[in-house]
Order: sequence, then structure tokens, then C-alpha cells
Amino acid sequence: MNKDEIQKVVHTLPISAGLFCIFVKLNQNIGIKIYPTKYSRDDVYKRQKKAAKLDLGPITYGIVDIEYRGQKAYCYLTEIVETCTPSMYNLLHVKYLREELLDKINFNFLDNHYKNCGIKNEKLICIDFGENDSDYILIDEKFGVYRDMTNEYLEDNIKYV
Repeated sequence: MNKDEIQKVVHTLPISAGLFCIFVKLNQNIGIKIYPTKYSRDDVYKRQKKAAKLDLGPITYGIVDIEYRGQKAYCYLTEIVETCTPSMYNLLHVKYLREELLDKINFNFLDNHYKNCGIKNEKLICIDFGENDSDYILIDEKFGVYRDMTNEYLEDNIKYV
């Protein structure tokens, strides 16, 4: 999928959103992570790319800049893996994953709830490499995406303002 194709479909697909990133599933295998700044995109992309080489995160497929909701958006393409469910989530495995990420790529995986973990080749991996950096800009500040923070399943409650 090239940049023009991504630009055409990204607005028509359902999204999931965290504080600093929007995720859109482009097809069964590839998703796009959308960031409001180049700094935040590059920061997260570098960590995920390192983790992927060690089988601790999904594969990255490169960066792309698009227009999203009338604003320049800084993005990268990522492999889609199975997201953990509460029943799959094991604190001991998460503790081990966190230690491995810290030791091997110097990433302190503090936001390690089950929705930020995935399964690849029957192994627990990290799927969110953001550090909640104070230099990051919240997605609602740039793209007008409002998350109903009272609901555990945020992507089911995305509203545009």
C-alpha cells in the first residue's frame, strides 16, 4: 500500500486511540500508527524497530507522513499481531518482558497493561513503545479525538470534536 492509497483509506476505517497515538488497521497484516509530531513518531518507531529485531515487538515497515483530519500527521506502518485479552495476560510474563526490554533496548515498559501487549509466535511482546514523554503532544490537541476515559475499552468510545 503506497502513501496515496493510505491517505485515501485512513479516514474511512475505525480507529483505536491512546493518549499520544491513533492506530488504524489498514488490512489483516498491517496497521498504521499516527502521531501528532515527528519527534513522538520517531522516538517510538526507533524503539519498536529495535524490539522487533529481538522478537520483542511487531515488525515495522517504514515511516510515512500523511494528512489526517486536516493536519500533517507523522506515521509508521507496523505488523498487526494478536492483542492480549485479560485472560491471556500473565503478570510474571509481563515482568519478564519488561526486564528484557529494559536490558536489551533500554526501554522501561511501564504502561504494560494487557492492551499494550500482544502475542507473536506464541510469545508475549510489547505493542506500545511510547514513554509518556512530556514532549509528546496529546492526540486530541492536534486531531480533535476525544476518548471517553470512563470506559475500559476506549476504542469503542472514540468521538470527534
